[in-house]
Amino acid sequence: MSPAQISSVLPSVLISSLNILGSVNTWNTEQAMMIIQIMSASGFQINTGSSLSSLGTLIQGLFAQSIQTIPSSELIVVGRDATFVNHMLGASPVVQGVFVQKIISVDQSPATVVQNVPDELATEIPPTSLSFTPETLDIKQLNKKTWTQDQAAMFFETVSTTDFDTEELSPSVLQGFTCTTVRKASKTKIKKLVRACRKRKGRSKVVLKETQLTCMYNQLKGELNQNYAEYPSDLLIYFNAKDVDKTNCRSYFSAVGAADFSVPSRILNKPKQIFSEGQSCLGIKGTELSRDNVMVLGNLVCTLDGSYIQNSDPHILENLKSCKDFSESQVTAMQTLLLSGKTPYGDVETWNEETLQKLDPLPLYFTSNAWGKFKPRATKRFLKKFMPKLRKSKTKKKKLKKLFKQCSPHRGKRGAGCTLGNITTVSINDGSFPFGYDQTQFDLCLDVPVLKENLNSICDRVDDDDFQTIILRKLNEAYPAGVSDENVQLLASVSRTATLNDISKWNITRIDTLSALMNTDNGPWEEAKSRAVITKYLNTPGNSLGNNELNAIDSNLCALDITALKTITPDSLRKAKSLNVASCSLEQKKVLYEISNISFSSLKSSPSSYFNLIKNYLGGAPLADIQTLSTQNINMDIGTFQILDTNVTKELTVSEVQSLLGSNVPDLKTFEKAPAVETWINLQRQSDLDTLGLGLKTTRVDPTTTPASNATSPGSNTTPGSNTTPGSNTTPGSNTTPGSNATSPGSNTTPGSNTTPGSNTSPGSNTSPGSNTTSPGSNTTPGSNTSPGSNTSPGSNTSPGSNTTPGSNTTPGSNTSPGSNTTSPGSNTSPGSNTSPGSNTTPGSNTSPGSNTTSGSNTSPGSNTSPGSNTTPGSNTTPGSNTTSPGSNTSPGSNTSPGSNTTPGSNTTPGSNTSPGSNTTSPGSNTSPGSNTTSGSNTSPGSNTTSPGSNTSPGSNTSPGSNTTPGSNTTPGSNTTPGSNTTPGSNATTSSATSTTTPANSTSSRGEGLNHLPSSLFILAMLMNVLQLHLV
Repeated sequence: MSPAQISSVLPSVLISSLNILGSVNTWNTEQAMMIIQIMSASGFQINTGSSLSSLGTLIQGLFAQSIQTIPSSELIVVGRDATFVNHMLGASPVVQGVFVQKIISVDQSPATVVQNVPDELATEIPPTSLSFTPETLDIKQLNKKTWTQDQAAMFFETVSTTDFDTEELSPSVLQGFTCTTVRKASKTKIKKLVRACRKRKGRSKVVLKETQLTCMYNQLKGELNQNYAEYPSDLLIYFNAKDVDKTNCRSYFSAVGAADFSVPSRILNKPKQIFSEGQSCLGIKGTELSRDNVMVLGNLVCTLDGSYIQNSDPHILENLKSCKDFSESQVTAMQTLLLSGKTPYGDVETWNEETLQKLDPLPLYFTSNAWGKFKPRATKRFLKKFMPKLRKSKTKKKKLKKLFKQCSPHRGKRGAGCTLGNITTVSINDGSFPFGYDQTQFDLCLDVPVLKENLNSICDRVDDDDFQTIILRKLNEAYPAGVSDENVQLLASVSRTATLNDISKWNITRIDTLSALMNTDNGPWEEAKSRAVITKYLNTPGNSLGNNELNAIDSNLCALDITALKTITPDSLRKAKSLNVASCSLEQKKVLYEISNISFSSLKSSPSSYFNLIKNYLGGAPLADIQTLSTQNINMDIGTFQILDTNVTKELTVSEVQSLLGSNVPDLKTFEKAPAVETWINLQRQSDLDTLGLGLKTTRVDPTTTPASNATSPGSNTTPGSNTTPGSNTTPGSNTTPGSNATSPGSNTTPGSNTTPGSNTSPGSNTSPGSNTTSPGSNTTPGSNTSPGSNTSPGSNTSPGSNTTPGSNTTPGSNTSPGSNTTSPGSNTSPGSNTSPGSNTTPGSNTSPGSNTTSGSNTSPGSNTSPGSNTTPGSNTTPGSNTTSPGSNTSPGSNTSPGSNTTPGSNTTPGSNTSPGSNTTSPGSNTSPGSNTTSGSNTSPGSNTTSPGSNTSPGSNTSPGSNTTPGSNTTPGSNTTPGSNTTPGSNATTSSATSTTTPANSTSSRGEGLNHLPSSLFILAMLMNVLQLHLV
């Protein structure tokens, strides 16, 4: 009956005939919907279990809202009626979902849910309702029902630890096998469960994903036997050559030939690997396969290239009938073999409808080259049964579209108007429709009234894009004010050809309409179009992203923006099925993860259940949460690992990934070429990867020394804790002790120099042979020069441009300013004394603590400065003069003669002269910037000659923060970097292989400086040295 005929029947007649109408099995959705609407408009109410059951096959036209008004208890009762359940299977997915949800609402305990929900509708139970305890698990009940893999995984852990006969488990239950769900099972139990998954007569195949199969292999590795019939055929794909006894290889290839070769990831290249091994085992040469070869290889021929297909025994065509898809080259080779006339299908001249029937399902892949060998009449008769069969098996729309184009005969231009006859209800109901029509004739022969009356049937049978565009155009003509929910619901795959403008004219206010449009059987949506459809639904007042909407939308959820996703409530997500969000952006995944984490928080006490629920959303999980999962023994599968945020995986250590994957760790090797896995591997150190024992190789390079650094000269010694950086050079005989740092670019340590712990040499500093940077904490800054035999005490600071000459001594706390020169052997600077730029101290001169020598002042040999005395620019102190009193001042241009003494508070004005013998010796004396101290001068403890810019012997470079202690010797060309520490006796040489200076060396160096002084000054200098050593 057409919609027009149905509408002409009196409502009372329809209601009274409901018992008969409900037994008809040929109603389509459009017809059933119209009958129910007419009856409902006349007062027929669907508000009880019995009224629902009375609909019979008409239930396919029921709206979901009608179920909501029926008491849940009554739905449980009708759900026990097998006939009613069979009818319910014809209803829309959303109606089935609402029906099951109403039943669950009565009692949400898992055991009761399983008992109340009809076996055939169990797939509608949300996974959150299937978390059993050993006490509530009823395996017999579980075995009777149909489950999805996501559902079975929720209770399989409990199944795997329960004592029962594994052989009794149904294929549907066995789908739940994962390394997560068998984590608590014994090895013996795991072996039995794997065996239970084998192919058995009278039982359907246990469908397993790749990660489940690799899990099984990892669990059994090392304990595999040669009885291949004991294993699931798909598992055999993951066997390695070493797992197969060469004497038994034929049995292996015969068994693996029953496998589904569409399961393994392309990146593993398993088919090619297995066939290569098969060639060796079966003695295959070239591209010709014998009948015996073909029969042994089985489904493996589905993976062979065209050259094997067209050159092999014709029996290969029978094997190809089991294949799920073909490449273009395979189709060409298959047709070449058929057209050769050397197959059981005979010469092409004899081909007819019967030939096509015998070749079924191969004609699905034929091109026009093969279809052209059949008469159109034979083709049409074949398609009349072939097309309904393809649609019933839910063949992909992409294949159906291609088939129609290839089998349709090419027609030349015809005259104006419809020449093939107008399209009618009768022609539409022919299984081969619209075969025989081209685009022009379809347009001309399809009238708008016929389209309106047969919209459901036309949309169900027309797959060609061009024809579908014509349907949409005529539909807009038929309903200029907009297409109703009821009609939009019938568009099927035609909806995918719609433009955004077409969609804007649709009414999408009911969940039934949204569900029909989102049905994946009708092909994928373009993102912009699916977003327009969903948004149009959500714009209707009262509509939201509830659990029914989420189930309907599924993967199309990723078309929505962040704002829309944030409206999803945790309760809605908890009641929904497992959603596919793989195509979502990172930001979308983060939003969905946050919601799901709340949704499933109540199950965190059960790591297995929690992981199975949330794993689809882990692509948005932060690092901390993934690290937490790694501590819970979940055995994450490699598939889930690959969907994690790359910003998270790159931060995971080898030990964390090992804990995260658990028994799935070997899959890192299996999938080492997968982008996500390869990226992670190449971020790890080789030494860390080696701990896994998988033979993984990283491209990461970890240099043992920093590029451009040189610490390789013969005889050089570096002890534990010493550091060398780029550009630093240690020459033969130089020694660096623990904690010393000689690593800054450009720093040079020459033969015989010694650096002790805590000493720091800055860039550009130069240490000469025999020099000693002796005390921890001493600092030599850029540009400072230390001559052979000079000694710097702890805490002393040398400023940029300051020069220390052989035999000079700087004690703790003494400071030498930029430009000051302590040039003469035997000069001493006392603690706290300060020398200003331009001041000069001559051999034998002594500066007391607190004394100050200012710019341009000169101190002659034997002169002494007392504490607190001040010498101003231009003042001169001659040999033997004494500036003795604290606070005495010498003005610019003043001169102190030998033997003269300055008392506390005394001031010397410009041009004044102090006679020989004067002494400036008191503590606190300060020498100003530019003062120069000559050989023999002594600085007491506390003096600082360490300010930035001090220079130590030509060519040596010391970085900021370096500390040189007593006895260290640095010569020209030695390099020490910031923070380097050199201890007494360490040597940093240039190119001399024998110049190694010990503390004894530095002592003799100082002695050589003192031996050049007059005897009186020599004795004075020696006394100052004794005082300095005592203070140190």
